[in-house]
Amino acid sequence: MARVMTLAVISLATRVLANDGAPPVFKISAHSLYDAGLQQGRLAADRIKAWRHSEEMQKLVSWTEGGGKEDFEKMKRDNSAAFPQYVEEIKGIAEGSGLDLDSIWVLNLIEELESKMGLNPLNPPAPKHREGHCSDIYAVSAQGYSGGFYHGHNEDWSGVVKDLWYLVELFGHGIYMTQNTLFPRNSSVGGLGSVFMQREALCGKSGSRGVDAVVDAVTSHRWSDGGSVNIVDLRSRQMANIEIYEQDHVVTWVTAAMGNYSHFNNFKAYKPGVVDMPEPSSVHRQARVDQ
Repeated sequence: MARVMTLAVISLATRVLANDGAPPVFKISAHSLYDAGLQQGRLAADRIKAWRHSEEMQKLVSWTEGGGKEDFEKMKRDNSAAFPQYVEEIKGIAEGSGLDLDSIWVLNLIEELESKMGLNPLNPPAPKHREGHCSDIYAVSAQGYSGGFYHGHNEDWSGVVKDLWYLVELFGHGIYMTQNTLFPRNSSVGGLGSVFMQREALCGKSGSRGVDAVVDAVTSHRWSDGGSVNIVDLRSRQMANIEIYEQDHVVTWVTAAMGNYSHFNNFKAYKPGVVDMPEPSSVHRQARVDQ
């Protein structure tokens, strides 16, 4: 899950591009994070509202207003304290989209809140098996990184989401990042959301300091849950996967000697089968890739 509502993104230009049903690319010129969020909310209002009113999100919002309210409020406090600048941005998104602020919080904390809600497919009381989510493939030329290197990310999420994607162009430092949802058996109360951790690692000061600084930043604080983060640095010609579970992590550098690497929705490097259990779709996808 890369989360359609990883909304807290700022960029530096001004137009909207769309081609034959492909996700639109929103280019925003802003003088503050609040303004960037405000413009993004206005541009993507229809898509944001459609996702907020989907069955999945209605159930999650209802949970945060009822039995999950205490967990939700703790998540908001922890992330507001750590990332006040991005709180301003999601306030702008709420204003621009015409939605209440708590809805935008929920959309950005979907992974952590669904885990706490009990929708983890590996734990009861999950009402049904959730679909597998993202697939990531890395490849390095037989001639090494100088001969070419590649990374592909596929969003294997629900059908509702596929018509709601949009992109925000970010003029950054030649570093790209994706995420695979992972399903650890347990999830902390409170803690930091993966969307905010990744946003700060990529767009904060670390983004200009290279891939090592980005890896350090994304693992610098305790996550509420866990995830598989995929990083590509075009400048230094390096690629890495980071598996994170709360305060622990394992970094796998994709070397020329490896040639290729892949990641789905199970832990591969950090205590596989201990911190999580085999997720059938991931097992199937991994087996196909390994053929």
